[in-house]
Amino acid sequence: MKNRTIKKIVASLMAVSLIGGGISSPVVSKKLFVNSLMANAEETEKTDSVISNVSLTLDGSIGINLYALIGENVAKAVLSGPNGDFEITDFSKKEADGTYKFTYRVNAIQVKDNITLKLYDESGLQLEMCKNNNSQIVSEINYSVQNYLDDVKEYDEYENDPVFKILIKSTENYCNAAENYFKNTTNKVNVVADPFIVILNHYAPTFGDDIKISLVLDSETAVRFYTDGADVKINGEEVDSIDSKYGKCYEMANIPAHNLLKTYELIVDGKEYSFSPMSYAYRVISSKSSNKKLKEVALTTYMYGLAADEYAKQQNVVVREIEQ
Repeated sequence: MKNRTIKKIVASLMAVSLIGGGISSPVVSKKLFVNSLMANAEETEKTDSVISNVSLTLDGSIGINLYALIGENVAKAVLSGPNGDFEITDFSKKEADGTYKFTYRVNAIQVKDNITLKLYDESGLQLEMCKNNNSQIVSEINYSVQNYLDDVKEYDEYENDPVFKILIKSTENYCNAAENYFKNTTNKVNVVADPFIVILNHYAPTFGDDIKISLVLDSETAVRFYTDGADVKINGEEVDSIDSKYGKCYEMANIPAHNLLKTYELIVDGKEYSFSPMSYAYRVISSKSSNKKLKEVALTTYMYGLAADEYAKQQNVVVREIEQ
């Protein structure tokens, strides 16, 4: 295990609105200096912009966060990835350490796709950045969620913090299962099914089979309800129907990872029900027609939500200093 100093390990809380759920805060993983990517601040004399840290945000998507000291000559940044290009021209909102956080969001089956960061001046000239501890100067940064999940295992903090370690393993397991299901890949998935099957019985919805439920994982995590009802409320808030490939449905969108195990209220034409995103997992596990890959998705989603919830509880202390 490599022994590195990890300073300013931040689990900052960012506000995200849930349908009918008020304000919720997604989990932000530990900031790491990753040698294959990062730079020391003292190297700014070689270039105006320095990439300093990386972390993940686990809300309805999985965000890769790149933290950078932005040079005065930077007029525009472009983040590119599987969901298109995004331009940033306002760098005024900075972190406490003076860095700007670039976030690119992917879903569970896009974690191996590279995210690219490029910087430009006012004339459109592409600018260089300082990349790593060897003073390497590069024209762009390429990184993925999978890179983070791999790199973090080289840190003492990974071994020394069991809650964080479980979060990383559960995230990777969840993404592997999702990719196997949606892309028919053969990633290794570690699931001990029996105890979790019993636990999932607690997440049975109070509505019957007349209301169908699904969990969206190949975009932002969402729960969808399929019903003929015309008046639908989720957590007391009216929602409009949307069209899906399975017909008309009602959606609770962008569910942060640590809220996947929570219980919510559904009202259909005046009838009140309770449900959890894990109600879908319960139905998958309870169905004889569910195949192995779908059951692995259900179980790993539960494990992912549980790990994120435990990590979120641990991170009530926003900033910690870890000495070498």
